[in-house]
Amino acid sequence: MNSLQSLGITVHSADSCSRVSKATLPIRALSVVTYNNEGGDDIPVISDSSVNSDRHTNLFELGIYTRKKTIVFDGIHSTWNLHHVEKAYLHGYFVNEIIWQRLRPEDIFASLRRLDIVRCTSLTNVSWILHLPLLQDLLIFSCSRLHQIIATVQGGVIETKTSNEKNESPSIRNTFPRLKRMTLIEADRLASICSPTIAFPSLECLQISVCPLLKKLPFLTIPSKLKCIRGENEWWDDLDWQDKDLESSLEFYFHGFSTEDQLSEMYLFNSLQVEWASIHEDLDECCWGNRR
Repeated sequence: MNSLQSLGITVHSADSCSRVSKATLPIRALSVVTYNNEGGDDIPVISDSSVNSDRHTNLFELGIYTRKKTIVFDGIHSTWNLHHVEKAYLHGYFVNEIIWQRLRPEDIFASLRRLDIVRCTSLTNVSWILHLPLLQDLLIFSCSRLHQIIATVQGGVIETKTSNEKNESPSIRNTFPRLKRMTLIEADRLASICSPTIAFPSLECLQISVCPLLKKLPFLTIPSKLKCIRGENEWWDDLDWQDKDLESSLEFYFHGFSTEDQLSEMYLFNSLQVEWASIHEDLDECCWGNRR
């Protein structure tokens, strides 16, 4: 027992989860799993760092695996302190809406650095990620109805959907201040990443694969820290450019996929699936299509 580094605990009810949350255990990773036979269309993830701020400050990873249609982050009845979470994984085949009730994304995920959104095939945009102040790595994989990453309307960015008693308008952020790596894979309907008015001052690598409708890059100028853009050669050749000078400049950073690169991509996603599965080894069909 002296060398014990981690211990897994599985609970099967909200009451049991609440009891675990009140324990003094230094919980580092939390998986929230709901199956299709559970009632209701939404899954509440009740957390607010301003309440019980000393509870579970060791929580580093959060995984949500669900067949529900809505994920609700509720700032009233705090059970888990997610303020220190740095890695989050979201898998939800039927999820079409994420609601921030009485709080904002930056309030709950103030320390989030990596976000994986996987097989959420009903989501059409994830505009709320623009409000994550420390986000460095974004991976979106197999989200087939995603039209835009950051949805835009005339005059600015669409507001994150919140339920706020005071009806306050959240501030609009027009930059990803810390985002270093963005990877978009198998987004069949993705036509836009975001408005080109949104800045990427820290972006180093943009990876695009199997996004056939994505014809434009979200840049007016070259991001100052950009190192590479990776994607299929055919995709790059079909991009639409309004600024030919920008096209010529960005071509220097483009690295097309070769056979060896595609093999590396396969190994990458095999390793990611192992990582995702390690958070919860009995994933529902909503994650991989077959009960593990």
